[in-house]
Amino acid sequence: MRETPKGEEFSHGVKPAAFLCCDYVVDQKTARLRPVEGIASCARCVTAERCAISKHSWRSRKTGPSFPLRILRCRTHAHYFTVYPTGYTPHGRQRLSPIASTAVAPNAAPGGQWEGTVFEAAVGAAAGKLGLREVIHGDPVEPRYATQRRRIGRAGLLLALSAETGERVTEVVAQSLKLLGLEHQSARQAFSRARTLTARGAVIVSVLQVMPLTGTLDTRLLAAGFLVGLWGRPALWDAPTSSRTFPPFAASSAPPRGPP
Repeated sequence: MRETPKGEEFSHGVKPAAFLCCDYVVDQKTARLRPVEGIASCARCVTAERCAISKHSWRSRKTGPSFPLRILRCRTHAHYFTVYPTGYTPHGRQRLSPIASTAVAPNAAPGGQWEGTVFEAAVGAAAGKLGLREVIHGDPVEPRYATQRRRIGRAGLLLALSAETGERVTEVVAQSLKLLGLEHQSARQAFSRARTLTARGAVIVSVLQVMPLTGTLDTRLLAAGFLVGLWGRPALWDAPTSSRTFPPFAASSAPPRGPP
């Protein structure tokens, strides 16, 4: 399944499904990563009720998280669902934000903290690193231009820089990401005017440079992606309180998603 250019729905008309995220921790018995214990609600639950949840299996991933993900079964809503590590999304190949972004070394290369994230392609383009346009047999395995262009477009949509995103949603995304309205509006205009991947990447980097990285950046980006229609509503399982929460601005009272 793939998102449409507007990111509002998948190509066959089915809206992206809600999904559940939580922290993965090391199991003391098996030494493997697993979700926190006690998950008692699935993403489909619309009230504070508890679901009948049981463990089912593990799902291997060739991309995205480099470890198997837990599959749980919800008997209350009659479905199986994957528990995603916080910072990853369904079908996502890259994480949303840097791991331990506040611990980046002061002498790290500019943009280096974004390696492996959904913004890596934009950071590379801004630095003049463009993917291969024409692939010839025997070429090294390197990023392709078309893939880089698609990822930059998706990153721009995630930050609500795309002109296809309505003004109301754009304002809420800027609030979610803790960006100043005027700065975000200026970047949005510059992104629309940009005609090359290098220029578009530079605009995205300018937003990353002013976006606060401390705190709950993963959950703020989860909310932004939901608001612009890149994925379904994300739910977060909070182990300390044994409750399900939602990222800021992504609760059931959030404004309409995607373009008007």
